[in-house]
Amino acid sequence: VVADYGRAVPVRLRTGASRIDWSGPDVTVTTSAGTIRAKAAILTVSAGVLAAERIHFTPSLPPQKQQAIQDIDMALMNYIGLLFKKDIFGFGQDTYVYQQQHDETGVGYLTNRHNANLTYGYVGGSQAKALEAESMETTVAYALDGLKSMLGNDIEKQLLKGFATACGKVPLFDGAYSSVRPGKHAARRALGTTLAEKLFFSGEATHTSQPSTVNGGLERGHACALEAAAYVKKIS
Repeated sequence: VVADYGRAVPVRLRTGASRIDWSGPDVTVTTSAGTIRAKAAILTVSAGVLAAERIHFTPSLPPQKQQAIQDIDMALMNYIGLLFKKDIFGFGQDTYVYQQQHDETGVGYLTNRHNANLTYGYVGGSQAKALEAESMETTVAYALDGLKSMLGNDIEKQLLKGFATACGKVPLFDGAYSSVRPGKHAARRALGTTLAEKLFFSGEATHTSQPSTVNGGLERGHACALEAAAYVKKIS
């Protein structure tokens, strides 16, 4: 979907940005493929990448911006995909199934996605972090065990294959989506504030009403693009 949506946009993959200089009239971005100079720049990296200081800024980001970055954590949520030979629950398509739990060791399931016999398991928090330290096979087996507790051990005979994400181990994100610390909701607006009219901060973490969602990221990206275009037109 993303590739098709941006098919007319010149995008270079596997090109990491390490430094952004916004001290002059333009913005200069140092990347693994060379230096880019432009009238404006839009940052869409996660709050986790900013907090890890994988991109260095010249001059340094103002204190309010740095505090906003510290007030926004990256939540952890991973998916475990299990493809079966049939609709294992028989509830029809797109049904949410869960067991009552008293801790974070449980798994929620969205079963028979689009009638494809595909079940998604959801794990978050400390349990997701613990599973990321294990192999993918162990994580898949963990989700399968949850289904066995409801449907019996024979359900394993219906399994075709499994896959698990590990968002916290991906340095491009450092987590699944943003989560503001208690009492720090204003950090989202502060993080999204434009610097020097030319350095724009986008991404779901900067959306004040739809954070942690694809919708929020898309809306903020669109808004920043319009603002950047208006700025470039103004100075041209």
